[in-house]
Parts: sequence; C-alpha cells; structure tokens
Amino acid sequence: MTTVDPEAEVEFAEAGNELTVFVPVTERPGPWLREYNGLARASSVLAEADEVPGQVRLKVKVARSAGRDVIFAALDQSLELVEKAKAEAEAEAVHSRDARHHVEDWLEARRPG
Repeated sequence: MTTVDPEAEVEFAEAGNELTVFVPVTERPGPWLREYNGLARASSVLAEADEVPGQVRLKVKVARSAGRDVIFAALDQSLELVEKAKAEAEAEAVHSRDARHHVEDWLEARRPG
C-alpha cells in the first residue's frame, strides 16, 4: 500500500472555494505516474500525480466546505489510485513484452535459413 512520506511536508494551496493538498508519497517515479493521471481523470477523484525534485506527490483538490468524511475519502481514494496505476503500468509492460515477443517470432518464421 502506498503511504504518505513521513519525512516530507504536506503543502496546501487555496483558491476560491477549493483547497489543493500536495501529498508526498513514498512511491518512486515510474510509468505508473502516467497511468495514475489517466485513472484519476476517469474517476471522481480530483487528483494528479507528479514528480518534483526528490519526491513524488499527489495533488488532490477538495471543496473548502467539504466535511471531514468527504476529505478523508478523497485523500484515501487518491492513495488507492496509486496501487491501481501501478497494476495498470505493469499490465501494459507485460502486454508490450508479449507483443515484442510475437513480432520476434513472426520475423524468425519469415527469415530465410
């Protein structure tokens, strides 16, 4: 399970009725970042993952008027999406390896000698 980085600061930004929370996580950068942002856009979670020098962080937006339960749920969902994004990235890598293997088989079958 992805966890909040205990050694990094959580940052906040306010704009109008929106609070943006920048949550540093313990995950290393990787292909999951791209998958995360796609999954977040497809879900009801207003979140993005990005890499900043020395860390990965989740940028989660919530209404400033939201209650505790709503905010907890949004932050929990943003962390859960990391695991889903990692699984999607791994599946994509496996499919890519499989596709390359199939192409290599095809080439070998068509090469003379």
